[in-house]
Amino acid sequence: MPAGGQASVGKMFGLLGKRVFAIGMAATTLAFMGQFALSTYLRPFLEGVTGLDVNTLSMVLLGLGLAGLVGTLLVGFVLRTHLGMVLIGLPTALSIIALSLIALAPFAIATAALLILWGLFTTPIPVAWNTWMARVIPNDLEAGGGLQVALIQFAITFGAFAGGLLFDTAGWWSPFALGALLLLGSALFAVAATARGNQP
Repeated sequence: MPAGGQASVGKMFGLLGKRVFAIGMAATTLAFMGQFALSTYLRPFLEGVTGLDVNTLSMVLLGLGLAGLVGTLLVGFVLRTHLGMVLIGLPTALSIIALSLIALAPFAIATAALLILWGLFTTPIPVAWNTWMARVIPNDLEAGGGLQVALIQFAITFGAFAGGLLFDTAGWWSPFALGALLLLGSALFAVAATARGNQP
């Protein structure tokens, strides 16, 4: 697709002067931080805490990936009429799943089921926020998209770093708790970004 116009760095950061857009970008950033604070360390968690062997671990991760594909395919049908519900509900559900993984870590079947739900609910998040952005800044999508990508890359890096630091110093459960907290923060920002008075 051809670009709709030039997207300078100044224009990208200038969009943050729009309150609703800035809130949405904060929600997006926290969502990715929370996801990667947890998901980066799934393998050592599944091997060391849940006690899965290599074959079972591979099957669980495959199930997570396939669930993500299903989530991406299905979310388009829901976004048409329930965008706000999706933006708030997905990180809320993921926060609950993260805490449930701490509580149910020793139980392989429960953990596998939770991770399938994790895959189902994580992959639609960027689709949902891109849909929201198209409605909020329809004439500045190049600049907004560029800024979003930069923030997501920062969020992935910071989330993985913070999760790893906690994993090594506080214990395996701490990245999951951090992920839950960040995802809950994303849900709260999503409430503000999708409030009736903030919609175009």
